[in-house]
Amino acid sequence: MATQSISPKETRKVIFRKGIQCIMAMAFLGTLASSLIPAYTGSARRLATPTTTATAEPSPTEILRQQAQGFEKVLQREPTNPVALEGLAQTRLALGDAAGAIAPLKNLTQRYPDREDYHTLLTQAQQQASNQPTR
Repeated sequence: MATQSISPKETRKVIFRKGIQCIMAMAFLGTLASSLIPAYTGSARRLATPTTTATAEPSPTEILRQQAQGFEKVLQREPTNPVALEGLAQTRLALGDAAGAIAPLKNLTQRYPDREDYHTLLTQAQQQASNQPTR
């Protein structure tokens, strides 16, 4: 059996090629791992969180109360804001608080005397308030 001797130059070429192949393989595996890890951790988080929330959705009445509070906050900053005045009046009427709707409606009818809808709402609110039992 004859053994072939490899020259030092060819040995360096082989080592260089193997080194480049190792670097390329590590780059490929790093890229693959960096794209797969978030997919696995994200799905693990999604599986860990319940699909239904523990807090119940607010009732329509609660939503109206929150809207009324929002309009009141605006009116604290801007007492003559017509959008907030009308919104507060409409919200209070929807909540069945006709007496609470009278003040913003009076303000609106004084500022906009040509608006018949404000006068009509004020009259209706006053009639409803007179029919409501006092608390």
